[in-house]
Amino acid sequence: MEAVLQIFGEKIELIRYIILAIALFGAVYQDIAYFKITNKWNLFVTGTGLTVALLSGWSFLLSSLSGMLIPFTIGFLLYAFKIFGAGDVKFMMALGALMGKEWIIDCMIYSILSGGILAIILMFYRGMLWERLKYLWSYIIMSCLLKKITVYQEFDSQQKQFFPFAVAIACGSLLACWL
Repeated sequence: MEAVLQIFGEKIELIRYIILAIALFGAVYQDIAYFKITNKWNLFVTGTGLTVALLSGWSFLLSSLSGMLIPFTIGFLLYAFKIFGAGDVKFMMALGALMGKEWIIDCMIYSILSGGILAIILMFYRGMLWERLKYLWSYIIMSCLLKKITVYQEFDSQQKQFFPFAVAIACGSLLACWL
């Protein structure tokens, strides 16, 4: 009986990684093509993740639920300061449902680091790196002088300002899988 459960567990793990690849591909495509990750996609990934977690047993289901709560809590703060979009937060929650809490913590750290590196490269490519660094410096100075943290910037849907964070999430997910 134990051998059957072990084989089933290995297949569930493979299924989980296949779903992860499909989820990342779909989110990156949507974010680049439409400038957002749709609620339908996030709901599909969340539902699939919770179903796989339920098949994996109660302990993984609890890990999945925690894996949704962690990105919600941290992502809500990042969304409130206009650093993340709502679709990015919901997608991280969906990935937490699929992969569990330990994985999503690593994924979030690697995604934020990847996002920073990709943003610097993109700003350099678009010729606006120096302008953005000056803005960041003045924001930090004003926050210190006023002793108040305000919204960093309003999201701008213009292509020059747009950054598809799903690409950073995909990079962070790959790093979380391999490191």
